[in-house]
Amino acid sequence: MTANRCPNPSCELFNRVLPNNAKICPMCGTPLGNVVTPSDDRVLASEKQLAKATPDAKSSATSPAERIPAPAPQPVLNPPVERAPAPPQPVLNPPVERAPAPPQPVLNPPVERAPAPPQPVVSLPAEPVPTGSSHIHTPSPHSNAQPTLKLIHTSGKEFRLRGEEGYIGRQSPVNPVLPEIDLSGISNEGIVSRSHARVYWDKSQNVYMLVDNNSRNGTYLNEKFLSPGIHYPLKDKDVLQLGQEKLVCFTVLLTNN
Repeated sequence: MTANRCPNPSCELFNRVLPNNAKICPMCGTPLGNVVTPSDDRVLASEKQLAKATPDAKSSATSPAERIPAPAPQPVLNPPVERAPAPPQPVLNPPVERAPAPPQPVLNPPVERAPAPPQPVVSLPAEPVPTGSSHIHTPSPHSNAQPTLKLIHTSGKEFRLRGEEGYIGRQSPVNPVLPEIDLSGISNEGIVSRSHARVYWDKSQNVYMLVDNNSRNGTYLNEKFLSPGIHYPLKDKDVLQLGQEKLVCFTVLLTNN
């Protein structure tokens, strides 16, 4: 015989075995389809056990719901908002104090000096010729012709000036130009500078002039030292000395030939 079962799926006794003589579900009241009349004591005993179990089932079914309150609604917790980390602050280096610039020196403009005035060329006037001197050559008063200048060395060798001017000296190994009065070959020639002195004919004074050319050992006329660059007149029979110690000496001759 098929047992009665509650067909209500929402009932707590759903699909449980109910007494065969039950017409409705004792829990939800749903009509039962199969009602069987008990035929023996075992069926009655099962019904009694079911009747005893039913109140317990109700109490057990309803008591938890009555005793246990509904859980309180949990508050909705918003997840913590993660804040973006603050950007790193730039490290500011302290300003570097620069040392003050040293004071610039005040430059005074250069003082323009006036050029030195040119030094005048000092020409000594010709010494007057003493009257009655027999050894001084006196040109003819009616003639302005240039006489011939000759230097007579103590050895007797004669040196003549050809032209109106020239240098007295000796030959240089580096300069092929010879002086007008070349004293190369005489004794003690090393005393004489390459361009020892200059001699020239002064037309304005009608006389020969002698100028020391900054020679190494100096020039003497009649035993008097001649300052370099100064013009001195030459007369007939004058004694010309080149250097010291009277090692190189000449007699001046002025002739008309």
